Amino acid sequence: MCFYKATSLKEAENILKTGKAKKVEFAFAMTSDEFFELTSNLTAAGGKITKENGNFIFTLKNSLSCQNL
Repeated sequence: MCFYKATSLKEAENILKTGKAKKVEFAFAMTSDEFFELTSNLTAAGGKITKENGNFIFTLKNSLSCQNL
């Protein structure tokens, strides 16, 4: 499983737009507006959000194989 740790909102958006990551950890501070805008779009696409070690983790149902990276 491909796992990325994004350190900025821009990086998280870029990783998720490629469709290559199955899991992305949001390892940065964001406003509540940024969080809800980002996550509402992502959950509408069929993913889920969990919280681990103080950071939110977004998991996509469908993504490219890690071998394609």
